[in-house]
Amino acid sequence: MLKILNQNISDENMLEDSQKESVTQNARKEVCPEKFMGKLLNYGYPLFRKGFERIDCKEFVPIEKLVTIVAILPKELGKPAQSYFEILQGVAKYYPGMRVILATQKDLEPSVKSEISKLKIGFENHIIDNAGQGALLIELVGKVSTPYVLIASNITHFDDDINLERMVRVLSYEPRVTFVGGAHRNLRGEWDIGCQQMAFKNMTATYMGGYYRSFNECVVCDYLSGSIMTRSETFKELQFDASMKYGAFHDLFWRFRKEMPENIAASCPDVMFNIYSREIDDVELVAFANKHLIHRIIDPDGRVRWYGCRKGYSYTSAGLCKKVSGMGLSPAEMENLADVIKFFMRACHASGAFCEFQSGTMMGAVKFNGVLPWDIDGDIVFLAKNFSVIEKLKSKIEKAGYTLSVGYGVKDGRTGYFALKTTNWKVDLWGFTEFGSHMDVAKGVIPTKVMFSGQWVNHPHNPGLFARNRYGNGIYRHQEHWRRHKHSSAWILYNPGSFLECPEPGHSSCLDQYPADGNMQFSDYCPS
Repeated sequence: MLKILNQNISDENMLEDSQKESVTQNARKEVCPEKFMGKLLNYGYPLFRKGFERIDCKEFVPIEKLVTIVAILPKELGKPAQSYFEILQGVAKYYPGMRVILATQKDLEPSVKSEISKLKIGFENHIIDNAGQGALLIELVGKVSTPYVLIASNITHFDDDINLERMVRVLSYEPRVTFVGGAHRNLRGEWDIGCQQMAFKNMTATYMGGYYRSFNECVVCDYLSGSIMTRSETFKELQFDASMKYGAFHDLFWRFRKEMPENIAASCPDVMFNIYSREIDDVELVAFANKHLIHRIIDPDGRVRWYGCRKGYSYTSAGLCKKVSGMGLSPAEMENLADVIKFFMRACHASGAFCEFQSGTMMGAVKFNGVLPWDIDGDIVFLAKNFSVIEKLKSKIEKAGYTLSVGYGVKDGRTGYFALKTTNWKVDLWGFTEFGSHMDVAKGVIPTKVMFSGQWVNHPHNPGLFARNRYGNGIYRHQEHWRRHKHSSAWILYNPGSFLECPEPGHSSCLDQYPADGNMQFSDYCPS
């Protein structure tokens, strides 16, 4: 399994110590070192625009010979954003002689080009074609001849908050740092530290704002959400994927954490980029998700993006999901099963019929408040005398995109069976003459309900007692479905406490990576 956490740094003080040593010796001399100039912390009072300052040194490389700015600004925004010319004017003001490659959707007006030509910068306008983000980035960084490149996407201003020397210093003095970025501020004035962590488990990529480590007032990140600077040679070893029409940066940092686990990406929040924070549509990350077998992405703000085989999306496919011994269900498939079960339970209740969870579906709610991560079907019981009521739900069920078929009918009010189906799933509906919630109502007692994927559903009167007596010893330990163990029926005694061997070692859905006891390890596994 790909483990994307920057906690793999073995010595958290190494970066800071090596940085201090490099600053002292000025080993590389690409940029001069810096230090805090105040003897007290009131040195920069009241605005604190000063504090750390560069130490003059004799040997250094002019910044314009170190860095090329690649600015990707498809369209020119109105106020309060700066115009193309004003942005380039800012570059000329703070970094005269700097080379800028400006990528735009349309060619600049001749009058604007004329004004830009008067600025003290090297300038090239690149027209964005339809090849996609990955191919565009490969082409742009291929034009860079300086040791470092700053890729600035969607910036709205260029001012003295963009400290290129600071970024080069971090890269120059610490070879383990591969990418460096900064904080960003959008046109609404909303500030972000620019640092996210990534975790990957059960085909779910979770992005979280924050950091575990820091050095020299920079924080260590898995993903930089703003502009990035790196060594130009980095893109020879870790190229953008030319096939990525969108999501090239997500893909870059995903592969970076997997292929260069000892290297570091860092955000130095004192470097601030003003940006246009564009909403990323779910469909833009389809190629990225499919490439890395991601079926769910959770953004730092809690937004869930569905991929894989999630029902109801034009860009997903049932063929991307499979049910295999030793491997947990895709979160997309778990959600699909939860959807049809919850829909039917609402429809049953609205019709006045009695329905209740049974078997593995019952156990999933008791143990996980959701679908068992290794289930292979759904199980619900209905009151046998409500057979005709359930049968009349067929049109409502089909309107919702599911099917309902009669397996066999009711004889003397004793039984009955329906198959409720959706893509890749079947829910067995069994007719019972009596069960817990029906008997509770007959006694004037409110039926017991258990939370299931965000919805309260009917259960046996005492769910814990029912579960213990139904499945015997060790029910809160885990074992996969009885069919996975080639048992002849669901009534054979279980021997819980271990998962079957995963057929694809290292896959993010291998069940044997988890303890086979407890539910907390699955807390972010099950739909909610």
